[in-house]
Amino acid sequence: MSRSSSSTDVEAIASARKAKRRRIENVPEGLDDTRISHLGPLLPPCCLLEQLPLTNAIAEVVHEGRAQVSRIINGKSDRMVCIVGPCSVHDIKAAKEYALVRSFYFCL
Repeated sequence: MSRSSSSTDVEAIASARKAKRRRIENVPEGLDDTRISHLGPLLPPCCLLEQLPLTNAIAEVVHEGRAQVSRIINGKSDRMVCIVGPCSVHDIKAAKEYALVRSFYFCL
């Protein structure tokens, strides 16, 4: 199967799902998925690591970012850190526990 036919198949499936959601949820045309420009399969993390290897520059950014957050949490910096998540809540109890743990660090 060629790449273009595969892409077309994905777009056709997405379009069908969108149409079905509109019928089910009564989402007005033009408001559903307005910021999605492309649909495609997600690569597993191991494939991404092969295609986008960790460079020294990227490793340094990650290391420095983690060090800065550590300094903030341990009170060695007067800055604030905002941790946002989870992006969707399917388990209310787990979300409340997550918020409680995060609020504990905020109060330190």
